[in-house]
Formats: sequence, C-alpha cells, structure tokens
Amino acid sequence: MATIGGADGFIQAFAFSPRGNLLAAMTYHGTVLVYSLADPARPARTATVRGLLTRALYPNGTPQPTETPLCATCGPANYAVAFAPDGHVLTVVVDRGEMSASSGRDTIFDWPVTSAGTLGAGTATARDVPDHQPFIAPGDRTVLGGPPGSHAWHAWPLP
Repeated sequence: MATIGGADGFIQAFAFSPRGNLLAAMTYHGTVLVYSLADPARPARTATVRGLLTRALYPNGTPQPTETPLCATCGPANYAVAFAPDGHVLTVVVDRGEMSASSGRDTIFDWPVTSAGTLGAGTATARDVPDHQPFIAPGDRTVLGGPPGSHAWHAWPLP
C-alpha cells in the first residue's frame, strides 16, 4: 500500500482515469494534483495546478460576491473531479461555498491529459446554478447537484 503526501491541504475529491493508470485529486484549497499509478507502490506526481479558487468567479463575473454570502464560515468551495470516458480530458467543477441561496456559479475547468498524466492548457467555462457539492457521473459528462437546504437535485451536462 502506498501513501501519497505533499498536498497543500486535505483532499476533498478523487478520480481514477478509466484505465486506472492515473489518479486526480482536488485539495481543499483549490489545487489539482495528478499522479501516475504505473507503479502503484510508488505513485508519481505528474501535474499540479494551483489557484483554481482565484479563477472561479461569482455570477457577476468578478472574484468577489455582490450579495451577502449564504455562509461566511463555510469552506472555500465544493469540488467534483472526473476523467472523460476516453481518459483524455480531466474535468474539475468548482462550486463556490460562499454563494447565496438564490444564486450560484459552478466553474468548469477542463485540461487535456496525456497518457503519462501531464496536463495541457486548460479552459474554463461557467454555469449559473445554485447547487451544493457537485458530483460528476462516472463514465459520463453529467453533473449532479442540489440547492443548499433542499431535498431536490438536478442534472446538467458538462459543456
């Protein structure tokens, strides 16, 4: 059994690539880590992307809210992470935890992934959706989430 260390905070989300040769992790503070599992006893970090929270925007397109936050003491964000079914794209959904109950924004980050686990230039898109704790369906490009304080959930396709 291997222990993977060196993250800048606790890991909030994980995803294995479809072939099982890569592991992606998302830290509490907004850092994406990718590891090669070619030697499962010695996972090797192949990519690090820091600063996703500073690139995840509010509904007005700024990094600061224009309304009173729903929870001033909430953690910085909720995350979902998944590889595309073919393993060639890594997707992270960032749901800002400070949003109000009436609005929200999920920022969707995508990076092309090589078979060795390195990441190419990423893209970011946003979707206005009041949800909490997004989840990306395995083997699919569908995100599930529900509004805070609700027993409902909704599904939406990734771009």
